[in-house]
Amino acid sequence: MSLTPSLTDSNNWVLAYSTQKAAAQDATGAYFPISTISVPILLDSFFLAIRTDSQEKKATWKYGGSAAYYLPTGIGIGGVTESRFGEVRYLSLGEFTLCSVPKLANEFELRIFPPYYFRDISVSVWMYTGAGEPTIEGKLDKIYDAII
Repeated sequence: MSLTPSLTDSNNWVLAYSTQKAAAQDATGAYFPISTISVPILLDSFFLAIRTDSQEKKATWKYGGSAAYYLPTGIGIGGVTESRFGEVRYLSLGEFTLCSVPKLANEFELRIFPPYYFRDISVSVWMYTGAGEPTIEGKLDKIYDAII
């Protein structure tokens, strides 16, 4: 039987990745958009809490970018062998966004796409390490146990 995750217990979360990036400027002072941030480790937790922030944010900004999950598939064109899976998650600026990742593989890659108008961004990714998983198998086990 699957356990219900205890997402409110801070002991069940570990910081997996943290970074800060700044937009580059050309000689005229124009800014180039911050490039995609690829988390340099494979993640294995199916609950993530992602937080983005900017020191130069305006009070009216709410959008903190988006996040997508990638999985190697072994098929590809032009040498690219990874596929995006699950929904693209929109991230709230200055708040944690809780993400439930579909369980398609034991490990996956995470990419963060900053808004093009950001001049700086800080990103932190927390992984859930406690008991319980968001799997359909666990829910089916509960139903099966209740029937028998």
